Amino acid sequence: MSLNFTHKPNYFFFAQTLVNFLVNKIEKKPDVEFIFPLADIYDVFQQDFAATTSNLEGILNIADNYHVGANDPEHRLIASFKIDAEANTISFKLNEKAVQAVHQGQPVIAPDAHIYE
Repeated sequence: MSLNFTHKPNYFFFAQTLVNFLVNKIEKKPDVEFIFPLADIYDVFQQDFAATTSNLEGILNIADNYHVGANDPEHRLIASFKIDAEANTISFKLNEKAVQAVHQGQPVIAPDAHIYE
């Protein structure tokens, strides 16, 4: 007996969605640290439970390779992130240069999808 999966996760789509969410937050409030309830991320991912739970770290590993303005380590958008399962929160520390670049209207550069398996 074989099982066919009806849902295949699209990590790059969710990473792009998360980065867009963060950029919108930066545009409203120029800060380098944000803490969100996981329920907010669940809503950002359009109530996709797998994306908010078991696939979240893989999505974050792609999202933390986004750059703003220049494709170098100094311009990575996400400097670090932490998932707090007990408090049901996720915290982001963003790169200050990338936050400034967002405010200057510089483009967000996605990672090359061809280097991922």
